Amino acid sequence: MKKQKKRHQEKPEKDRSLLWLGGIILATIIAYIPAFSADFTNWDDPAYVINNTLIHSFSIENIKLWFTACFKGMYIPLTLFSLAIDYSISGTDPWFYHFMNILLHVVNTSLLFVLARQMTNNIGITVITAALFGVHTLHVESVAWITERKDVLFSLFFLASLINYIKYIKISKSRYYVWSLIFFLLSLFTKVQAVPLAVTLFAADYLLGKDIMKKNMILNKIPYFILAIIFGIIAIINSEGQQTEFAFHERIAFAAYGFTHYILKLIFPVHLSAIYPYPQAGTGAVPALYWLYLIPVCIILYILYLSIKKSYRNIAFAIAFYIINIIIVLQLFSNTYSVMADRYSYIPSAGIFFLAGFAYSRILEKNYKLKNTLNIIIGAWLIILTFGTYSRAKIWQDSLTLWNDVLSKYPAASEAWNNRGNIYFERAEYQKALDDYNKAINLKPDLVNAYSNRGSARDKLGDNEGAIKDFTKAIDMRPDFVSAWSNRGTSKSKIGDLEGALKDLGKAIELNPLYPDAYLSRGAIRSFKGDHAGAIRDYNAVISIDPSDAVAYSNRGISKSKINDITGALADFDKAIELDPDFPDPYTNRGFLKSRSGDLQGAIRDYNSAIKINPEFAQAYRNRGIAYIMTGNKNQGCADLHTAYKLGMKAVAGEINKYCK
Repeated sequence: MKKQKKRHQEKPEKDRSLLWLGGIILATIIAYIPAFSADFTNWDDPAYVINNTLIHSFSIENIKLWFTACFKGMYIPLTLFSLAIDYSISGTDPWFYHFMNILLHVVNTSLLFVLARQMTNNIGITVITAALFGVHTLHVESVAWITERKDVLFSLFFLASLINYIKYIKISKSRYYVWSLIFFLLSLFTKVQAVPLAVTLFAADYLLGKDIMKKNMILNKIPYFILAIIFGIIAIINSEGQQTEFAFHERIAFAAYGFTHYILKLIFPVHLSAIYPYPQAGTGAVPALYWLYLIPVCIILYILYLSIKKSYRNIAFAIAFYIINIIIVLQLFSNTYSVMADRYSYIPSAGIFFLAGFAYSRILEKNYKLKNTLNIIIGAWLIILTFGTYSRAKIWQDSLTLWNDVLSKYPAASEAWNNRGNIYFERAEYQKALDDYNKAINLKPDLVNAYSNRGSARDKLGDNEGAIKDFTKAIDMRPDFVSAWSNRGTSKSKIGDLEGALKDLGKAIELNPLYPDAYLSRGAIRSFKGDHAGAIRDYNAVISIDPSDAVAYSNRGISKSKINDITGALADFDKAIELDPDFPDPYTNRGFLKSRSGDLQGAIRDYNSAIKINPEFAQAYRNRGIAYIMTGNKNQGCADLHTAYKLGMKAVAGEINKYCK
């Protein structure tokens, strides 16, 4: 009878925990509603998803590259695997990627709930820790930014590893130890930021009352440390981040700044930004204020020391958890252009949230009458955070909103100017793009990407000489800058330096044999020079790299038509139209071949399609005009020729004189 009574007592407690967890999950989902409708941003999302052929199929070659090579300076095979799953389901529809990021965040929040319950057996501490983690505004970057899939995914395995380790410590069943190691390995395969888990285990041991210096407690960490060291070495070897101009001793000040500001923003998440630029960019000077942040660091370390000395295990664990997991992302070994980043706080924040939960529990132990007051304060804080997260998630709706937000707070953020310039460039607002690139370069004269981007803007504005100068500057700064070589080659071709263009495009291909733009440009030059066989080889290379490239099929069709492979040319134009029905060129090219073969009505239909897509397509009007005249419809034909002339195609003047008098 006693056992039955105990079961009846445990069930309501379990139900209450599930009810709290359900409420936390609901609040978290509500907080991130704006992210469901967000677009990709131009901040690494194209590299990770849209243009990343590594995730566009589950080919043996791709899977091999996931696990044997680094991507953008990081070893993240499971992140790429995760994104490949998303791509196989939704292609380049951003909704599903955001859905998965939010789902993973919800799972992480649930795992932290389980972890806190497991470690403290206190529902108050558990709810506060998990609720703060779920709705906190500082986590928006990790969740709403598709590129940070690695953040939410590595954290899932990190928390799962810690949960299983604690089960192993509590009940000594080896299967939990094995699962913990497996989850740790999976976390490392997702992001190297998982490395501190090896040390975090000591903090967990301490909280659970274990003697962390006992031989068996040290020995059971050895496999974790071996894995951590291996992946740490891989990360260091393959790091390709941008080094700042500050010396190591100066970066101590920035590390102290970040250490302190992460805590401040976890308490008051205001003035958040995608980029927090270094002070006085380009001067190398560290303002005296930054050194003052060593004071709160020393105070917190002293509190940790006192907590250990007086066996305040809860406080010691919470502080140690934060320190152990934040130190790896502080700018001691700086390789970014930002002194701190919201996403770096994702896992470390759990330590501060544990501390909040411990403080709540301790206050109630001292004076239970304060419970209602504390609940109101914490409830209000959570509501404010939820609204803050909802509002912050809107900032990640699109690239322009994101970079305007950064520039409104940090006008000296050179990367933000460069990235906003890229948005204007994509929108064909080339003068606005040029203005932003100029601003970025003025703020940071060694920003190599800005030179290359400015070169592209100048090229579009017709300043080919200026473009070549910018591409040359970018190449001088980074000799292996593939796109700068390729773009300089394209600009050289526009000023008639075809040999110079071919050399530059050849260099781009030498540096990256899988760079399709260089083949595409070289193919166009070879075609212009009459080397249609060489052009076809280049277009074949593009198609082998990216079978969905409609431009390559269309251009190859033109070259095939030049060598009288009409059947092959028509097949290529058909394929280009199939791949991109809104691409007008293949319709015009196919129409021209149909006209040559006597199918004038079929040709006119193709020209109609091209003009419908692009009402200012002069060549399509010219070709349709000739086709109409050949069918006897002189009025319509002459009208089309006049339209082509008005659109700038002055070469039709002779045909107008011939047919339209």
